[in-house]
Amino acid sequence: MHNHSTTRYTCRYCNSPMGESRTPAGEPCYECTNRACQFVAMAGCECSMNVAPVAAEPTPIAARTAAERAADKAAYYLATGLQIVETRGAYLVPSGTRSNIIHRVQNGVCSCEAGQNGRSCWHVAAVDLVMTEQLAA
Repeated sequence: MHNHSTTRYTCRYCNSPMGESRTPAGEPCYECTNRACQFVAMAGCECSMNVAPVAAEPTPIAARTAAERAADKAAYYLATGLQIVETRGAYLVPSGTRSNIIHRVQNGVCSCEAGQNGRSCWHVAAVDLVMTEQLAA
């Protein structure tokens, strides 16, 4: 078992240092220090992160809410070309990390794991951003 206070991790997606953090439920996790990525991995779940040591101390993460992180992630995916499809009473949003997975956002609730567990998700935030842009146009 790893001693989380001395082991340093790198993000599996962008290789930036992972900083120690907590989920909204208070569980220990690691969050990517790259503001454009913000990948979160549960502590002890080495299948979701790389374990290569980091030479320097990770940059501290500013305290941000889950909703703020979701909005940042949504803005990132939309800026990189994410396509949201509107269907009868719902929106279809592709997963950002798993190919061939489509999440359904309806009435502010998402079919993804976070949404089904009552947590903020970037899929809902992306739909909100698109709807706000459409109303402003």
